[in-house]
Amino acid sequence: MPFIHGPLRDTPEDGLVQAAFTKFVDFVTGFRVFRVPALNWTMILVYFTALVKWTFHFTTFRAFNSVLTNVFTNLLLYGLADTLAQTLRSVSAFSASVSLNSESPESKGIFNYIVQNGRPRRVILDDDDDDLAELGLGILQQAPEDRPHSHPEVFNFRRWAFFSCWGVLISFSQSAWYVFLNAAFGSGPMRFISVLQRVLCDQLFYSPISLAGFLCYMVFVIERGTIDDLSERFGTAYIPMLAANYTVWPAAQFVNFLLIPPSLQIPFSSTISVFWNAYLSLKNPS
Repeated sequence: MPFIHGPLRDTPEDGLVQAAFTKFVDFVTGFRVFRVPALNWTMILVYFTALVKWTFHFTTFRAFNSVLTNVFTNLLLYGLADTLAQTLRSVSAFSASVSLNSESPESKGIFNYIVQNGRPRRVILDDDDDDLAELGLGILQQAPEDRPHSHPEVFNFRRWAFFSCWGVLISFSQSAWYVFLNAAFGSGPMRFISVLQRVLCDQLFYSPISLAGFLCYMVFVIERGTIDDLSERFGTAYIPMLAANYTVWPAAQFVNFLLIPPSLQIPFSSTISVFWNAYLSLKNPS
């Protein structure tokens, strides 16, 4: 597997602020614990701490403004999802290169096993040498030279920020959609039937549209692609991703509509989305 070593986006036209930030990211991601960069560990810890604190105050804030509460919940969960996705890709592509103590690189000491060192790197996987294939995550192809932002990096802050923004945007449609479903298919004496109706309506209408919206957002906003890129993405990724959707979400939504109170249905769905969005983020590595 070929690696391209060196600082992230180290180009002559970088400004002082970007250069300083690049060096900081380079330094922080140079240290790994259990193959996970220290920067990723820090972000995951911050997210989990924020989510625990938010859980204790969720009911209070929801009583004040339910829409803003859903927005902030999605902001946290979608950001965590992309952080986990980028972390998994970074771990899968990493191989220790430098020992952190005076021992030889071949040393198998417990310290070297837990704490490792590796420079940030852009990773290009060959068709015949794909570390992610066993995980079912597809091949990360080398991007064209005129689109350097498509190279997967140790941590892509731009992608993380835009993925978090997608969680904010989708929260508004989620709020309206769940209100519609609960109003259109009331519980009543035939609750089981009404739950099935809500699940079928959700999966036949909302899921295909929201997935199409996600692909459009990824291509146009995150990847800065074109109509041709979108057409190619729909031709190669939309149907497999929709099929994967139907292996997860019908059962999850059935439990959601059957057992979860309406006030907690969006947080429950967004919690499941942490793992689903990590999958989507991995399927769209650029």
